[in-house]
Amino acid sequence: MSRRSLAQKSELALVALKGSGTGSGITGPTGPTGPAGPASTVTGPTGPVGPAGPSGGPTGPTGPTGPAGPASTVTGPTGPTGPAGPASTVTGPTGPAGPASTVTGPTGPTGPAGPASTVTGPTGPTGPGGTGFAAPTSESAGSTVTMSAARSQSYWFDSTGALNTANLPSSPLAGDIVILKNVGASVAVPLSIVATGGFTCEIPGNAGNFTAANGTTSFSAQGGTLILQADTPNSRWGILASWQ
Repeated sequence: MSRRSLAQKSELALVALKGSGTGSGITGPTGPTGPAGPASTVTGPTGPVGPAGPSGGPTGPTGPTGPAGPASTVTGPTGPTGPAGPASTVTGPTGPAGPASTVTGPTGPTGPAGPASTVTGPTGPTGPGGTGFAAPTSESAGSTVTMSAARSQSYWFDSTGALNTANLPSSPLAGDIVILKNVGASVAVPLSIVATGGFTCEIPGNAGNFTAANGTTSFSAQGGTLILQADTPNSRWGILASWQ
């Protein structure tokens, strides 16, 4: 229906209401609702809070535990050191001995000398007697003697005949003694004395002078005696005594 038609009907209704008298007329039908007005910009007062609704249903079951997260790579700060515990009263077992040291430490200072002993020890047994000079061995004229090492040995040569030769020991011990003697009213040929084993020999009648190594010298004193002693550190025979 157009707006013009609505307006005409409204005017007709209004004339009918006014009429010409004061009696009650018949109320016409309600016209259609007009268009809605613009929305109000005024908020009315808040109404009272309604009663609380019923509580929710029961709590559901706990879900499964999720997988563990990766290990943290961050180290937290070190906490303060706690107080020391009481000393242990238990001794642990002794460990094995370490290897022997190959380093010698410095020598410590010498301690003071102890007091002199007032106790005399027992007397030891008496040692064997010395050999002294050996008994002489007599040699006829023209003899040659080759000697071995001995603490003492003595040879008496007949000097009135052919040449006598005395070969001294080649490996004497230090201090070994050799005694040589010309026996007779004459010396036909001087006694020949030969050093061996690399030794030298002091020359009779020329004291302090020696032969060459393995050299030969002679002794011509009539009835003379010659005593030689081995000086092994110096590889030589020295004259201890010589007389006639």
